[in-house]
Amino acid sequence: MFEKGDLLEAIQASFSLTGLLPPVLKGQKVLVDGGAVNPIPFDIIEDCDITIAVNVLGTKTPKGSQLEPGIFDAIFNTYQIMEESIIRQKMLLKRPDIYLKPDIRNVKVLEFHKTKEIYEQTQDTVDELKSELTKLL
Repeated sequence: MFEKGDLLEAIQASFSLTGLLPPVLKGQKVLVDGGAVNPIPFDIIEDCDITIAVNVLGTKTPKGSQLEPGIFDAIFNTYQIMEESIIRQKMLLKRPDIYLKPDIRNVKVLEFHKTKEIYEQTQDTVDELKSELTKLL
């Protein structure tokens, strides 16, 4: 959609989550986070030797007896369920050469400050990627 123009507008559209952040209006289009329709867009890549898809949605683990989510957790969890359903259906139609899903736990969608924790949780996936690439090459 964005090939030129206002960078901040493109960024805003890329993380616009219904119920949390407003959509971006561009002409006659209402733009929201692409994850709402194509969370891992590996299926639109055409001229590529190896397609690698990485699902970074993560897994939410309830802490203690707090099983009932707050309103924002409920919204994010709903998006994650929808995105996982979309990914499962896409995988039935066309699979990437390599599909990775790091075991990322207890990191919410806007917790950008947890980069060190995310990095540590993805190390097994880095090893898996190296192994898969070695097999393909």
